[in-house]
Amino acid sequence: MAFSMTLLSRSVAEYGPKYKAIGEYNDISDIIRGIDYLPLTFNSSAPWPPSISKMYIQVRISQRNSTNPDDGYCWQRPEDISYPRPVQTSTTAPDLRGEVAAALAAASLVFNEENAYSNRLVDAAKTAYRFATETINKAPYSPGNHLIAQSGMNEK
Repeated sequence: MAFSMTLLSRSVAEYGPKYKAIGEYNDISDIIRGIDYLPLTFNSSAPWPPSISKMYIQVRISQRNSTNPDDGYCWQRPEDISYPRPVQTSTTAPDLRGEVAAALAAASLVFNEENAYSNRLVDAAKTAYRFATETINKAPYSPGNHLIAQSGMNEK
């Protein structure tokens, strides 16, 4: 989501007048407001300097070649899901945190005329960036390695 929001926000920051000319600016701005989800994945309101120890990275679990109900085997609407969907966290992944910071910063450019909202996005971006750069464990985010280690699964 972070990468998509970065790309979308940068396009609107760069080509905002063109979006307005074709009548799509309000719609695309509403989509970008979905960025409000990202600060919820870490404690973006922690006192400065923030002391963040983890980021929520994923809601789901799936096993390769699974025949049991999980997100890899069952493709259905979220409201129809009846199997457990654990929340996974990360204490590493500075690359993922950096992308979250970039997405929040890019979105702040789209909403620069809404000072309070834009500043809130900038503050959250600074927090995510500090979290990314001050992480002791610099292991990158990788579904093949990190999530397996996080959940204790072995896949060989």
